[in-house]
Amino acid sequence: MQECKDHMAMAKKDGMKKDDAMMKKDTMCTDMMKKDRMKKEEPMKK
Repeated sequence: MQECKDHMAMAKKDGMKKDDAMMKKDTMCTDMMKKDRMKKEEPMKK
């Protein structure tokens, strides 16, 4: 999780061109963060 946050922050800051590996990591991190957010919100609904 932490390395995803670092990765996202780095990607925003650099504004660099992304290769395939970066894109895959981006997608994976986005998914993970969505799941993580859902896990945090779930208990509140009940």
